[in-house]
Amino acid sequence: MEAKQIKTELKELKRPKTPVQIRELYIKRDLNETVKQAKQTLKKNPGNVFSTKAPDMTHNDFARLRINSQLNRKRSFSAEYNFNYKEAHETTRKGTKMYQQTHVEAKQAIMKEIESIQKLNDMHNSAQRYMNQVKLNQKQMNVLD
Repeated sequence: MEAKQIKTELKELKRPKTPVQIRELYIKRDLNETVKQAKQTLKKNPGNVFSTKAPDMTHNDFARLRINSQLNRKRSFSAEYNFNYKEAHETTRKGTKMYQQTHVEAKQAIMKEIESIQKLNDMHNSAQRYMNQVKLNQKQMNVLD
């Protein structure tokens, strides 16, 4: 009966029947049973709400609960770790892209500045040549007069 129920649950999941999934289904089923037992004991003993161990639950039930909580903790930690790693990787990649982009932009700005300085230098040189030519022309005019 229980094996059929597990098989139907596996079919509902529409996943391959791996040993891990089968084990998880057994743990889930056992947990459901322990929860039912705990609820029944609470109905029988309403004053027993704050007790750590219900009388109907065995050591194996608590071991299953503990194992399941450890599995859940491991799963959530690994998922959180993977998410944090991916997020850090993304931010690093974005930072690298931004750095490369700013580096290229800075290079371009420097090249533009160098070009403008060269243009100013050329203009200054041409103005200097023109002034020298004017002075030479004035001297020649003075000499001729």
